[in-house]
Amino acid sequence: LTICPATHTNCTDGPCLLAQHFCDGEADCPDGEDERGCSDCHIQPVFVDWLEFCNCPGRYAPLQFKCAKGGQCISFAKVCDCYDDCEDGSDELCHPTYCKEKRFQGSTGGYCIPLNHVCDGVEDCPFGSDEFNC
Repeated sequence: LTICPATHTNCTDGPCLLAQHFCDGEADCPDGEDERGCSDCHIQPVFVDWLEFCNCPGRYAPLQFKCAKGGQCISFAKVCDCYDDCEDGSDELCHPTYCKEKRFQGSTGGYCIPLNHVCDGVEDCPFGSDEFNC
């Protein structure tokens, strides 16, 4: 058994994981034990026929983003991060006000990344617009 730091919990036969990875809707332990015994999510409407959240009481972050078409529930940390975590890409259709102060919005629109990812030598946005004019 691996001894983990206080901020982590270990998988039975694998790595140490941050506590936030248990019951986050994504299996991180080799056998998926970090997702067993987690309570189900319930839909929480925000704007009818437009935006719904997932209320997942047993998860590390109980309020989550609901993907538009598949109904998958993902952490808000995965919304507007330049990676399609929803099958339909709805987590990357971001409003410009989200990008306002501490984020950069790519030239294709929708994608927002942290400012420290701009001109860092890694193309995070489609077509590499975060690395233009550096």
